Amino acid sequence: MFGDAVAYERFMGRWSARLAPLFLDEVDLPDPRLVLDVGSGTGNLTRAVAERWPGSQVVGVDPSPAFVAAARARAAHLRGRVRFETGRADDLPLEDGSVDATLALLVLNFVPDADRALTQMRRVTRPGG
Repeated sequence: MFGDAVAYERFMGRWSARLAPLFLDEVDLPDPRLVLDVGSGTGNLTRAVAERWPGSQVVGVDPSPAFVAAARARAAHLRGRVRFETGRADDLPLEDGSVDATLALLVLNFVPDADRALTQMRRVTRPGG
């Protein structure tokens, strides 16, 4: 499933597309400049963040090269504001304190070491983020 972006979108992506705006209502970020979406999958939360906060940039990180490619294609209209990288939640490819907020919608169910992933998410988030 994690190598087939079309199958994933049918299975989980359809739910993340519906959940992402509701999730952002609860998160209520104060106009972030840079947001990280951990486990971005096919990019539903990443795109929702970019649409919600037009002045922000968003980085989506996912371990599946197929999902990263699909997310890039689906967010082509947001090029320059959104980027997707291949990477794991427990070893995020970003600098310490480099993002205003780190979000994860559905990925923690699939991460073998959720505590390490949360440690990484805290590491890359600026103090107060």
